[in-house]
Amino acid sequence: MIGWCGLDGEAEIGKTVLFNMIDEKYRNQGYATQCAMELINYVFEEMEYDIIYGGCAKSNVESYRVMQKVGMVQNSFYENGDYIFSIDREAFLNSKS
Repeated sequence: MIGWCGLDGEAEIGKTVLFNMIDEKYRNQGYATQCAMELINYVFEEMEYDIIYGGCAKSNVESYRVMQKVGMVQNSFYENGDYIFSIDREAFLNSKS
């Protein structure tokens, strides 16, 4: 196993949150980005959600870049200063055209 990714509907009330963790020796090979894109596509195409959230520690530059690569926008912060990202259906569909 090289890591895991998924959607968590219980991490924050009323929000579906994207998460991933890739083993250190497999990082920087595009796996996290590919997983995140597939999950986001699934959320909007199959589950028909309107928005999905993600987050990362302020020190986690790699995760920050993954969120940007999949079209998520950093739009707020957790109380501890960590980043909160989101992307809505409209932005996602516009990015595909």
